[in-house]
Amino acid sequence: MLLAKNSRRKALISTIEPIDGGVPSMTRWICKQLDALNIEPILAWYAPHRNYPSLSIPFYSLSKRTKPGLVFQAGFNEYDSYGIGCWLPELEFTHYLPNSFWNKLICDCDIHLSVSGNVLCALPYLKQNIPFVAWVATPWEADRKDRIRNFIPPRRLLDTMLNKRVLKKLEQKILDSSSGDILCLSNYTSKELYSISPKRSRSILYMPVDMDLFNPNYIRTKCWRIGFSGRFTDPRKNIELLLMATRILLNRCGEIELVLVGDRKADIIINLIKKYSLESIVKIIAHLEPIKLSELLQTFDVFAIPSYQEGLCIAALEAMACGVPIVSTKCGGPEDYVKPGITGFLCENNPNQFARMIEDVCSNRQKRSYMSKIAVEWIRDNASDYVSRRNFLTHLSAYLDKKGIHL
Repeated sequence: MLLAKNSRRKALISTIEPIDGGVPSMTRWICKQLDALNIEPILAWYAPHRNYPSLSIPFYSLSKRTKPGLVFQAGFNEYDSYGIGCWLPELEFTHYLPNSFWNKLICDCDIHLSVSGNVLCALPYLKQNIPFVAWVATPWEADRKDRIRNFIPPRRLLDTMLNKRVLKKLEQKILDSSSGDILCLSNYTSKELYSISPKRSRSILYMPVDMDLFNPNYIRTKCWRIGFSGRFTDPRKNIELLLMATRILLNRCGEIELVLVGDRKADIIINLIKKYSLESIVKIIAHLEPIKLSELLQTFDVFAIPSYQEGLCIAALEAMACGVPIVSTKCGGPEDYVKPGITGFLCENNPNQFARMIEDVCSNRQKRSYMSKIAVEWIRDNASDYVSRRNFLTHLSAYLDKKGIHL
């Protein structure tokens, strides 16, 4: 099933599978903006071989199958969404190469956008020399360098000898292309992409926070409740650092609580919790709908980001909107909004320093109150829905003018 004709303009969004996480949140927000303009969003994404083995053609199946497959879903329960397989998924760069399904979707749509962790999702547009707007969270290598540590040796060798070289060249071509308008999720992203391709500056588009949903309720705040929201089993999140800091705080301060929310697979984390003897004070919550998440964030005394690398950390912005100060490692995106002593603290990847910064927030209620107030103001002035929508519409209008499209 491919696109049926109707009277609305269609916008193809090249992205990742629209389930949960930071990029799907960005994609969902873009869909809502397009819908409000009477533009129909169409989602297209590489269907990972590990989840959709029948759609791609690995090396050992080359003689048995003729072409990759396609799966049709309702993205976010309301938008046409196409998961597309590829040839030779073992070669990671093939995930982004357009095949006949991609080409058909591109031709059937008037507007072409990409929303992803890196710019490679825009490759199908570049291959057809079609103007596009890409909203990007991180450089390609930063988006994955911590994950490749867990690759088996043959896959790591393949990555070093082939995948890495090809993917870096493709990223460079996309960033160098004059046909793409690149929007960056943070100043960190902008600086990193500029170091790869300094041909032009990149604009910043923060993922906005729904401040009608995420807002303070100080009656709910629980002193010494430390929180984290996100895919805490992702190696980039460096959750062990937070557990080490929590162990230090428990020894020093007594009654504390750590809440981890947002990941459905917690086995690795449970083992680490046992390693540091924190079973009695760590609470794990698999996933929450936005309303329940907001209610939980309102209870946090401090939101912790122990990550090695973050393009932004959308969950931290939601916590700030709820009046929660942030303690973060110096990991990229959070440095835009974590203002030391004002909205939180930044520290090195050091458990003692991390613990001390958390203690500085939780033990000084007057300072914590001040940080909470400024955190909410920062979100309102920089990452509210109104501010981000105005920014996005400016870029979309320029893109549509370039293509001669009038809504």
